[in-house]
Amino acid sequence: MRKVIVDTNLLCLVVVGDVDRSAVSRHKRLSQFSPEDYDAVVGILRTFEGLIVCPHVLSETSNIVRLTAEPLKSRAGAALRALIEGHEERSIEAVEASRHRDYLRLGLTDAVLLTIAQTGGTLFTTDLDLYLAASATGHEVLNYNHIRDFDA
Repeated sequence: MRKVIVDTNLLCLVVVGDVDRSAVSRHKRLSQFSPEDYDAVVGILRTFEGLIVCPHVLSETSNIVRLTAEPLKSRAGAALRALIEGHEERSIEAVEASRHRDYLRLGLTDAVLLTIAQTGGTLFTTDLDLYLAASATGHEVLNYNHIRDFDA
């Protein structure tokens, strides 16, 4: 089985949903998701051997999940800490990622994800541009929006 590299939006969904599934649709940065999306994403993640996280995505996730009131804010922080402790973390130096061919178009975090994808793992995203860049270079990639649209 392969490991999965999760983008910021999906990691935020998992962290908030792990704390309170019903909070997913109320969180201002997760409005495109429903509690059922949380269930589906967790189900997909369970088909992999484990998660690969990186500091860039973790920083973005930490900032986004905390954009809510207490007690969800603190509980989401604790859930993210537990996730960090339980999964593999890969670091890519920003200077290396900034040399990636898609850096100027996609930004630093996506360039980091594409660089990590080169080392193995399936990239799991909701970002169409990131999905297309990964697909164009032959990386294993899943776009949750395609899965959601197919199931609808």
